[in-house]
Amino acid sequence: MRNKIIILVIILILIGVGVYLSHLYSKKAPERLERTIENRVINGMNQIQNVARAIYEENKDYSKVSCLHSELTSICKELDLWLGKEPIIYSSSGAYCSYTGLQPGEYYCIDSTGFAGKVTINPSEIGYCDGITFVCKKEEVKDETANWETYLNEGYGYAIKYPINYFVIPIAEDEVIFTEKKEKGYGEISLHSFKEEYLKSKKVTFEEYLTVQRKNLEEKGKFEEIETIVAGNKGIQITLKDWTDCPSEGLKCRSTVVSWMTNNDLYMAIGTLYGENNFDDFLKTNNQILSTFQLIKIEANTWEKYWKTYKNETYGFEIKYAPEYPPQEKDDKSFVLFSISEEISPFNATINILNNPQNYTLEKFYNFYSLSENKAIEDKEVGKPVYNYFKNSDSIDSIELGGIPAKKFLIGGRRGLVASVSYQGKVYEITTTVGQEKIYNRMLSTFRFLE
Repeated sequence: MRNKIIILVIILILIGVGVYLSHLYSKKAPERLERTIENRVINGMNQIQNVARAIYEENKDYSKVSCLHSELTSICKELDLWLGKEPIIYSSSGAYCSYTGLQPGEYYCIDSTGFAGKVTINPSEIGYCDGITFVCKKEEVKDETANWETYLNEGYGYAIKYPINYFVIPIAEDEVIFTEKKEKGYGEISLHSFKEEYLKSKKVTFEEYLTVQRKNLEEKGKFEEIETIVAGNKGIQITLKDWTDCPSEGLKCRSTVVSWMTNNDLYMAIGTLYGENNFDDFLKTNNQILSTFQLIKIEANTWEKYWKTYKNETYGFEIKYAPEYPPQEKDDKSFVLFSISEEISPFNATINILNNPQNYTLEKFYNFYSLSENKAIEDKEVGKPVYNYFKNSDSIDSIELGGIPAKKFLIGGRRGLVASVSYQGKVYEITTTVGQEKIYNRMLSTFRFLE
Protein backbone atom coordinates (compact mmCIF):
# COMPACT_ATOMS: atom_id res chain seq x y z
CA MET A 1 0.00 0.00 0.00
CA ARG A 2 2.78 2.35 0.97
CA ASN A 3 4.57 1.75 -2.35
CA LYS A 4 1.40 2.60 -4.27
CA ILE A 5 1.12 5.93 -2.42
CA ILE A 6 4.75 6.77 -3.24
CA ILE A 7 4.23 5.94 -6.91
CA LEU A 8 1.08 8.09 -6.97
CA VAL A 9 2.91 11.04 -5.45
CA ILE A 10 5.71 10.73 -8.03
CA ILE A 11 3.15 10.64 -10.87
CA LEU A 12 1.45 13.80 -9.53
CA ILE A 13 4.80 15.60 -9.26
CA LEU A 14 5.69 14.66 -12.84
CA ILE A 15 2.30 15.87 -14.06
CA GLY A 16 2.81 19.19 -12.20
CA VAL A 17 6.27 19.67 -13.67
CA GLY A 18 4.89 18.90 -17.13
CA VAL A 19 2.09 21.45 -16.74
CA TYR A 20 4.59 24.09 -15.51
CA LEU A 21 7.01 23.44 -18.35
CA SER A 22 4.17 23.55 -20.87
CA HIS A 23 3.06 26.91 -19.48
CA LEU A 24 6.59 28.23 -19.52
CA TYR A 25 7.07 27.05 -23.09
CA SER A 26 3.88 28.78 -24.24
CA LYS A 27 5.06 32.07 -22.66
CA LYS A 28 8.52 31.88 -24.16
CA ALA A 29 7.42 30.69 -27.60
CA PRO A 30 6.90 34.15 -29.17
CA GLU A 31 10.18 35.32 -27.66
CA ARG A 32 11.96 32.25 -29.02
CA LEU A 33 10.34 32.71 -32.41
CA GLU A 34 11.50 36.35 -32.47
CA ARG A 35 15.00 35.29 -31.50
CA THR A 36 14.94 32.57 -34.16
CA ILE A 37 14.10 35.14 -36.84
CA GLU A 38 16.84 37.46 -35.60
CA ASN A 39 19.37 34.61 -35.62
CA ARG A 40 18.39 33.65 -39.17
CA VAL A 41 18.69 37.27 -40.30
CA ILE A 42 22.11 37.66 -38.70
CA ASN A 43 23.21 34.36 -40.24
CA GLY A 44 22.00 35.51 -43.66
CA MET A 45 23.82 38.85 -43.38
CA ASN A 46 27.01 37.08 -42.35
CA GLN A 47 26.66 34.83 -45.42
CA ILE A 48 26.45 37.97 -47.58
CA GLN A 49 29.67 39.19 -46.00
CA ASN A 50 31.42 35.90 -46.75
CA VAL A 51 30.25 35.96 -50.37
CA ALA A 52 31.29 39.62 -50.73
CA ARG A 53 34.74 38.75 -49.44
CA ALA A 54 35.00 35.92 -51.97
CA ILE A 55 33.84 38.18 -54.81
CA TYR A 56 36.56 40.69 -53.97
CA GLU A 57 39.25 38.03 -53.67
CA GLU A 58 38.35 36.81 -57.14
CA ASN A 59 37.79 40.15 -58.92
CA LYS A 60 39.56 42.74 -56.69
CA ASP A 61 36.28 44.63 -57.02
CA TYR A 62 33.17 44.92 -54.81
CA SER A 63 30.89 46.47 -57.44
CA LYS A 64 29.18 43.14 -58.21
CA VAL A 65 28.03 42.73 -54.59
CA SER A 66 24.23 42.98 -54.88
CA CYS A 67 21.11 40.85 -54.55
CA LEU A 68 21.33 40.29 -58.31
CA HIS A 69 24.55 38.31 -57.92
CA SER A 70 23.90 34.60 -58.45
CA GLU A 71 25.42 33.64 -55.08
CA LEU A 72 23.45 36.29 -53.18
CA THR A 73 20.00 36.05 -54.78
CA SER A 74 18.81 33.13 -52.64
CA ILE A 75 20.16 34.72 -49.43
CA CYS A 76 18.36 37.99 -50.19
CA LYS A 77 15.12 36.13 -50.91
CA GLU A 78 15.38 34.23 -47.62
CA LEU A 79 15.85 37.51 -45.74
CA ASP A 80 12.88 38.90 -47.63
CA LEU A 81 10.87 35.91 -46.43
CA TRP A 82 11.75 36.57 -42.79
CA LEU A 83 11.63 40.39 -42.80
CA GLY A 84 9.31 41.27 -45.66
CA LYS A 85 12.10 43.05 -47.58
CA GLU A 86 15.54 42.39 -48.95
CA PRO A 87 18.61 43.91 -47.29
CA ILE A 88 19.96 47.23 -48.53
CA ILE A 89 23.28 46.73 -50.34
CA TYR A 90 25.55 49.49 -51.65
CA SER A 91 28.78 48.72 -53.45
CA SER A 92 31.56 50.37 -55.41
CA SER A 93 34.80 49.03 -56.80
CA GLY A 94 36.64 49.57 -53.53
CA ALA A 95 34.01 49.11 -50.82
CA TYR A 96 30.54 47.82 -49.96
CA CYS A 97 28.08 47.82 -47.07
CA SER A 98 24.74 46.21 -46.34
CA TYR A 99 22.16 46.56 -43.60
CA THR A 100 18.67 45.54 -42.58
CA GLY A 101 16.32 46.39 -39.74
CA LEU A 102 15.87 44.18 -36.67
CA GLN A 103 13.84 45.76 -33.87
CA PRO A 104 12.63 49.38 -34.00
CA GLY A 105 15.73 51.56 -33.75
CA GLU A 106 18.09 48.59 -34.20
CA TYR A 107 19.85 47.42 -37.37
CA TYR A 108 22.27 44.72 -38.39
CA CYS A 109 25.02 46.03 -40.62
CA ILE A 110 28.07 44.60 -42.43
CA ASP A 111 30.74 46.39 -44.43
CA SER A 112 34.03 45.88 -46.26
CA THR A 113 36.09 46.94 -43.22
CA GLY A 114 35.11 43.59 -41.71
CA PHE A 115 32.50 44.99 -39.34
CA ALA A 116 29.42 42.86 -38.69
CA GLY A 117 27.06 43.67 -35.84
CA LYS A 118 24.10 45.51 -34.41
CA VAL A 119 23.97 49.32 -34.62
CA THR A 120 21.44 51.83 -33.32
CA ILE A 121 22.25 54.68 -35.71
CA ASN A 122 20.34 54.41 -38.98
CA PRO A 123 23.01 53.29 -41.49
CA SER A 124 21.29 55.26 -44.27
CA GLU A 125 22.36 58.57 -42.72
CA ILE A 126 24.96 60.60 -44.62
CA GLY A 127 28.46 59.42 -43.82
CA TYR A 128 27.49 55.83 -42.99
CA CYS A 129 26.12 53.21 -45.42
CA ASP A 130 24.53 55.71 -47.81
CA GLY A 131 25.90 54.61 -51.19
CA ILE A 132 28.61 57.27 -51.08
CA THR A 133 30.32 56.12 -47.92
CA PHE A 134 30.30 52.44 -46.96
CA VAL A 135 30.70 52.11 -43.19
CA CYS A 136 28.36 50.83 -40.50
CA LYS A 137 29.85 52.49 -37.46
CA LYS A 138 31.19 56.01 -37.80
CA GLU A 139 32.80 55.71 -34.39
CA GLU A 140 35.30 53.29 -35.89
CA VAL A 141 36.29 55.81 -38.54
CA LYS A 142 38.51 58.76 -37.66
CA ASP A 143 36.43 61.92 -37.40
CA GLU A 144 37.90 63.89 -40.28
CA THR A 145 35.72 66.88 -39.42
CA ALA A 146 37.11 67.32 -35.89
CA ASN A 147 39.43 70.21 -36.83
CA TRP A 148 37.16 71.78 -39.44
CA GLU A 149 35.87 75.34 -39.18
CA THR A 150 32.20 76.07 -38.44
CA TYR A 151 29.91 78.46 -40.30
CA LEU A 152 26.98 79.86 -38.31
CA ASN A 153 23.80 81.04 -40.03
CA GLU A 154 21.74 82.97 -37.50
CA GLY A 155 18.92 83.76 -39.92
CA TYR A 156 18.00 80.11 -40.47
CA GLY A 157 19.40 78.85 -37.18
CA TYR A 158 21.95 76.30 -38.30
CA ALA A 159 25.65 75.53 -38.06
CA ILE A 160 27.69 73.53 -40.53
CA LYS A 161 31.36 72.56 -40.69
CA TYR A 162 33.72 72.87 -43.64
CA PRO A 163 37.33 71.74 -44.33
CA ILE A 164 40.19 74.11 -43.54
CA ASN A 165 41.24 74.08 -47.22
CA TYR A 166 37.85 75.58 -48.13
CA PHE A 167 36.71 79.14 -47.67
CA VAL A 168 33.18 80.45 -47.19
CA ILE A 169 31.42 83.14 -49.20
CA PRO A 170 28.12 84.20 -47.52
CA ILE A 171 26.27 85.57 -50.55
CA ALA A 172 23.11 86.29 -48.55
CA GLU A 173 21.30 84.93 -45.52
CA ASP A 174 19.71 82.26 -47.71
CA GLU A 175 22.82 81.33 -49.73
CA VAL A 176 26.35 80.45 -48.76
CA ILE A 177 29.12 78.98 -50.91
CA PHE A 178 31.88 76.65 -49.70
CA THR A 179 34.72 76.44 -52.19
CA GLU A 180 38.19 74.90 -52.36
CA LYS A 181 41.26 77.12 -52.35
CA LYS A 182 42.53 75.97 -55.73
CA GLU A 183 43.31 77.85 -58.92
CA LYS A 184 42.36 75.05 -61.32
CA GLY A 185 39.97 72.18 -60.86
CA TYR A 186 38.10 72.88 -57.65
CA GLY A 187 35.03 71.79 -55.73
CA GLU A 188 32.22 74.14 -54.78
CA ILE A 189 29.12 73.59 -52.65
CA SER A 190 26.31 76.13 -52.78
CA LEU A 191 23.84 75.80 -49.89
CA HIS A 192 20.45 77.44 -50.47
CA SER A 193 17.73 77.91 -47.85
CA PHE A 194 14.04 78.60 -48.43
CA LYS A 195 11.65 79.62 -45.67
CA GLU A 196 8.31 77.84 -45.28
CA GLU A 197 6.57 81.05 -46.38
CA TYR A 198 8.45 80.97 -49.68
CA LEU A 199 7.23 77.45 -50.48
CA LYS A 200 3.67 78.41 -49.58
CA SER A 201 3.84 81.51 -51.76
CA LYS A 202 5.00 79.38 -54.70
CA LYS A 203 2.39 76.74 -53.87
CA VAL A 204 4.95 73.99 -54.33
CA THR A 205 5.39 70.80 -52.31
CA PHE A 206 8.70 69.12 -51.59
CA GLU A 207 7.94 66.37 -54.12
CA GLU A 208 7.02 68.92 -56.79
CA TYR A 209 10.26 70.75 -56.08
CA LEU A 210 12.21 67.48 -56.52
CA THR A 211 10.49 66.89 -59.85
CA VAL A 212 11.82 70.23 -61.08
CA GLN A 213 15.34 69.32 -59.91
CA ARG A 214 15.17 65.99 -61.74
CA LYS A 215 14.12 67.73 -64.96
CA ASN A 216 16.97 70.24 -64.61
CA LEU A 217 19.52 67.46 -64.24
CA GLU A 218 17.99 65.39 -67.04
CA GLU A 219 19.01 68.18 -69.42
CA LYS A 220 22.65 67.61 -68.42
CA GLY A 221 22.65 63.82 -68.65
CA LYS A 222 21.87 60.62 -66.82
CA PHE A 223 21.73 60.67 -63.04
CA GLU A 224 21.25 58.36 -60.09
CA GLU A 225 19.02 59.08 -57.11
CA ILE A 226 19.20 57.77 -53.55
CA GLU A 227 17.46 58.52 -50.28
CA THR A 228 19.61 60.03 -47.54
CA ILE A 229 19.34 61.57 -44.08
CA VAL A 230 20.45 65.10 -43.13
CA ALA A 231 20.20 66.18 -39.48
CA GLY A 232 17.70 63.38 -38.88
CA ASN A 233 15.50 64.42 -41.81
CA LYS A 234 14.83 62.40 -44.93
CA GLY A 235 16.42 63.83 -48.04
CA ILE A 236 17.08 62.98 -51.67
CA GLN A 237 20.49 63.02 -53.36
CA ILE A 238 20.60 63.22 -57.14
CA THR A 239 24.02 62.80 -58.77
CA LEU A 240 25.03 63.15 -62.41
CA LYS A 241 26.75 60.05 -63.75
CA ASP A 242 28.88 61.81 -66.36
CA TRP A 243 30.90 64.99 -66.85
CA THR A 244 29.32 67.90 -68.71
CA ASP A 245 30.59 71.19 -70.13
CA CYS A 246 30.59 74.23 -67.85
CA PRO A 247 31.19 77.12 -70.29
CA SER A 248 31.40 79.76 -67.53
CA GLU A 249 34.49 78.05 -66.12
CA GLY A 250 35.86 76.61 -69.35
CA LEU A 251 36.08 73.21 -67.65
CA LYS A 252 34.23 69.93 -67.49
CA CYS A 253 32.08 69.61 -64.39
CA ARG A 254 29.90 67.12 -62.54
CA SER A 255 27.29 67.83 -59.89
CA THR A 256 25.34 66.31 -57.03
CA VAL A 257 22.23 67.87 -55.45
CA VAL A 258 20.99 67.07 -51.94
CA SER A 259 17.58 68.39 -50.88
CA TRP A 260 15.82 68.05 -47.55
CA MET A 261 13.15 69.64 -45.35
CA THR A 262 13.78 70.79 -41.78
CA ASN A 263 11.13 72.52 -39.65
CA ASN A 264 9.17 73.13 -42.87
CA ASP A 265 12.12 75.03 -44.38
CA LEU A 266 13.67 73.68 -47.57
CA TYR A 267 17.43 73.25 -48.00
CA MET A 268 19.25 72.47 -51.22
CA ALA A 269 23.00 71.85 -51.48
CA ILE A 270 24.45 71.88 -54.99
CA GLY A 271 27.91 70.34 -55.06
CA THR A 272 29.93 70.83 -58.25
CA LEU A 273 33.43 69.66 -59.11
CA TYR A 274 35.12 71.69 -61.84
CA GLY A 275 37.89 69.92 -63.73
CA GLU A 276 37.94 66.16 -64.24
CA ASN A 277 39.49 65.31 -60.88
CA ASN A 278 38.50 62.50 -58.49
CA PHE A 279 34.74 62.90 -58.21
CA ASP A 280 34.43 60.18 -55.55
CA ASP A 281 36.72 62.17 -53.24
CA PHE A 282 34.72 65.32 -53.84
CA LEU A 283 31.44 63.47 -53.25
CA LYS A 284 32.81 62.16 -49.96
CA THR A 285 33.76 65.68 -48.85
CA ASN A 286 30.39 67.04 -50.01
CA ASN A 287 28.52 64.49 -47.90
CA GLN A 288 30.85 64.92 -44.93
CA ILE A 289 30.07 68.64 -44.92
CA LEU A 290 26.32 67.96 -45.03
CA SER A 291 26.63 65.34 -42.28
CA THR A 292 27.71 68.15 -39.90
CA PHE A 293 24.59 70.28 -40.61
CA GLN A 294 22.64 70.88 -37.40
CA LEU A 295 19.84 73.17 -36.29
CA ILE A 296 20.64 75.29 -33.25
CA LYS A 297 18.73 77.65 -31.00
CA ILE A 298 19.87 81.20 -31.70
CA GLU A 299 20.29 83.42 -28.65
CA ALA A 300 21.89 86.84 -28.15
CA ASN A 301 25.42 85.48 -27.64
CA THR A 302 25.27 82.24 -29.67
CA TRP A 303 27.84 83.65 -32.09
CA GLU A 304 30.54 83.78 -29.39
CA LYS A 305 30.55 79.98 -29.18
CA TYR A 306 31.43 79.68 -32.87
CA TRP A 307 33.84 82.59 -33.26
CA LYS A 308 37.60 82.17 -32.92
CA THR A 309 40.19 84.32 -31.14
CA TYR A 310 43.09 86.10 -32.82
CA LYS A 311 45.96 86.93 -30.44
CA ASN A 312 48.76 89.34 -31.35
CA GLU A 313 51.58 88.90 -28.83
CA THR A 314 53.78 91.47 -30.61
CA TYR A 315 51.36 94.33 -30.00
CA GLY A 316 49.61 92.90 -26.96
CA PHE A 317 45.98 92.45 -27.90
CA GLU A 318 43.38 89.87 -28.88
CA ILE A 319 40.05 90.00 -30.69
CA LYS A 320 37.40 87.49 -31.77
CA TYR A 321 36.42 86.98 -35.40
CA ALA A 322 34.01 84.95 -37.53
CA PRO A 323 35.87 81.88 -38.94
CA GLU A 324 34.79 82.70 -42.49
CA TYR A 325 36.84 85.92 -42.29
CA PRO A 326 40.24 84.69 -41.04
CA PRO A 327 43.13 87.03 -40.09
CA GLN A 328 45.98 87.76 -42.50
CA GLU A 329 49.00 89.40 -40.86
CA LYS A 330 51.14 91.97 -42.67
CA ASP A 331 53.85 94.54 -41.93
CA ASP A 332 55.40 92.64 -39.03
CA LYS A 333 51.94 92.10 -37.49
CA SER A 334 51.25 95.84 -37.25
CA PHE A 335 48.51 95.42 -39.86
CA VAL A 336 45.91 92.62 -39.79
CA LEU A 337 43.22 92.03 -42.40
CA PHE A 338 40.11 89.96 -41.55
CA SER A 339 38.68 88.84 -44.88
CA ILE A 340 38.07 85.88 -47.20
CA SER A 341 40.73 87.25 -49.51
CA GLU A 342 42.05 90.59 -50.68
CA GLU A 343 40.20 90.20 -53.98
CA ILE A 344 36.69 89.27 -52.83
CA SER A 345 34.90 89.33 -49.50
CA PRO A 346 31.39 90.30 -48.34
CA PHE A 347 33.04 91.61 -45.16
CA ASN A 348 36.46 92.87 -44.24
CA ALA A 349 37.99 94.63 -41.27
CA THR A 350 41.52 95.80 -40.56
CA ILE A 351 43.58 96.52 -37.47
CA ASN A 352 46.32 99.07 -38.04
CA ILE A 353 48.85 99.83 -35.29
CA LEU A 354 50.71 103.15 -35.28
CA ASN A 355 53.56 104.29 -33.05
CA ASN A 356 52.65 107.06 -30.59
CA PRO A 357 56.02 107.64 -28.87
CA GLN A 358 54.89 110.85 -27.13
CA ASN A 359 51.75 109.16 -25.75
CA TYR A 360 49.61 111.94 -27.17
CA THR A 361 45.86 111.84 -26.71
CA LEU A 362 44.01 110.67 -29.81
CA GLU A 363 43.02 114.14 -30.88
CA LYS A 364 46.52 115.57 -30.41
CA PHE A 365 48.05 112.54 -32.15
CA TYR A 366 45.94 112.96 -35.28
CA ASN A 367 46.15 116.76 -35.34
CA PHE A 368 49.93 116.84 -34.86
CA TYR A 369 51.14 114.05 -37.14
CA SER A 370 48.69 114.77 -39.99
CA LEU A 371 50.05 118.31 -40.54
CA SER A 372 52.05 118.55 -43.75
CA GLU A 373 54.87 120.42 -42.02
CA ASN A 374 55.28 117.48 -39.63
CA LYS A 375 55.63 114.91 -42.40
CA ALA A 376 59.27 114.16 -41.54
CA ILE A 377 58.39 113.67 -37.87
CA GLU A 378 55.49 111.41 -38.90
CA ASP A 379 57.75 109.23 -41.03
CA LYS A 380 60.37 108.97 -38.30
CA GLU A 381 58.16 108.50 -35.20
CA VAL A 382 54.95 106.92 -36.49
CA GLY A 383 56.33 104.97 -39.43
CA LYS A 384 53.01 105.12 -41.32
CA PRO A 385 50.78 107.79 -42.88
CA VAL A 386 48.37 109.42 -40.41
CA TYR A 387 44.88 110.45 -41.52
CA ASN A 388 43.15 113.08 -39.38
CA TYR A 389 39.81 111.52 -38.58
CA PHE A 390 38.91 114.36 -36.23
CA LYS A 391 38.83 116.82 -39.14
CA ASN A 392 37.52 114.52 -41.88
CA SER A 393 34.63 112.55 -40.37
CA ASP A 394 30.88 112.98 -40.52
CA SER A 395 30.48 112.02 -36.87
CA ILE A 396 32.59 111.11 -33.82
CA ASP A 397 31.28 108.91 -31.00
CA SER A 398 32.89 108.13 -27.66
CA ILE A 399 33.25 104.39 -26.99
CA GLU A 400 35.53 101.99 -25.12
CA LEU A 401 38.01 99.55 -26.61
CA GLY A 402 39.51 97.01 -24.26
CA GLY A 403 38.22 99.04 -21.33
CA ILE A 404 40.04 102.19 -22.51
CA PRO A 405 38.22 105.39 -23.66
CA ALA A 406 38.23 105.49 -27.46
CA LYS A 407 36.58 107.13 -30.47
CA LYS A 408 34.53 105.80 -33.37
CA PHE A 409 34.62 107.83 -36.56
CA LEU A 410 32.18 107.76 -39.48
CA ILE A 411 34.47 108.67 -42.36
CA GLY A 412 33.36 111.38 -44.79
CA GLY A 413 30.84 110.31 -47.39
CA ARG A 414 29.86 107.32 -45.20
CA ARG A 415 32.67 105.31 -46.77
CA GLY A 416 33.80 103.55 -43.61
CA LEU A 417 34.03 103.25 -39.86
CA VAL A 418 37.16 103.58 -37.72
CA ALA A 419 37.44 102.83 -34.01
CA SER A 420 40.64 104.21 -32.53
CA VAL A 421 42.31 103.98 -29.10
CA SER A 422 45.64 105.20 -27.71
CA TYR A 423 47.35 102.80 -25.33
CA GLN A 424 50.92 102.51 -24.02
CA GLY A 425 52.69 104.33 -26.86
CA LYS A 426 50.56 102.89 -29.66
CA VAL A 427 47.40 103.88 -31.53
CA TYR A 428 45.14 101.00 -32.57
CA GLU A 429 42.77 101.61 -35.50
CA ILE A 430 40.03 99.06 -36.29
CA THR A 431 38.36 99.79 -39.62
CA THR A 432 35.52 98.43 -41.78
CA THR A 433 33.17 99.60 -44.50
CA VAL A 434 29.72 101.03 -43.79
CA GLY A 435 27.01 98.35 -43.89
CA GLN A 436 29.02 95.74 -41.96
CA GLU A 437 28.23 97.09 -38.48
CA LYS A 438 26.81 93.85 -37.04
CA ILE A 439 30.01 91.81 -37.39
CA TYR A 440 32.21 94.87 -36.81
CA ASN A 441 30.56 95.87 -33.51
CA ARG A 442 30.81 92.30 -32.27
CA MET A 443 34.52 92.32 -33.01
CA LEU A 444 34.92 95.64 -31.16
CA SER A 445 33.11 94.22 -28.13
CA THR A 446 35.67 91.39 -27.86
CA PHE A 447 38.82 93.51 -28.30
CA ARG A 448 41.06 93.53 -25.23
CA PHE A 449 44.65 94.24 -24.31
CA LEU A 450 46.80 91.41 -23.01
CA GLU A 451 48.15 91.60 -19.47
